[in-house]
Amino acid sequence: ADEEGQWSAALVDEYNDAGMVFALTQTNSADGTSGFSDCMIIENEPPKAAEVAFSGEMMMGGELSGSYNFVDANGDFDEGTVVIWERADSADAESWTVAGAGGTYTLTAPNDSHKWISFSVTPSDGLDEGIEYISEPRQVANSAPEIVAFEDRTASEGATFAFEMTAFDSD
Repeated sequence: ADEEGQWSAALVDEYNDAGMVFALTQTNSADGTSGFSDCMIIENEPPKAAEVAFSGEMMMGGELSGSYNFVDANGDFDEGTVVIWERADSADAESWTVAGAGGTYTLTAPNDSHKWISFSVTPSDGLDEGIEYISEPRQVANSAPEIVAFEDRTASEGATFAFEMTAFDSD
């Protein structure tokens, strides 16, 4: 308050495109009349994502889980945030989206074999969308082939030796 009267603010529109709209009114303390009235807009800040990361076993069949912290300067809720998984041929190559992914992802062969995987978050508060935040890429490990069948034979000197072996490589 000042010598001229009391200031009051009333929330007019919480969810318009520009941000929150308040009506400001100054009332004269002597006779109660309004001497000044105006609107003030508090701009909505786009939200941010912090600590974007993922965990899980980086082998074929491994299940990965993405995580992030939603940060909004206006105190808005996480509403409409887009999370996706991305795959690339190398750590610094351009990546592409893994279709249909959400907060978890299961590594499958041959699509993910020897690829680099990252988790991406584009935060939204329902009013504005922030920029995309991407985790550090991690490489899917190469699993060693496994010998599943081997025919045991004895070789003699000077003879042709033949044998059969069956191996499985999950990636």
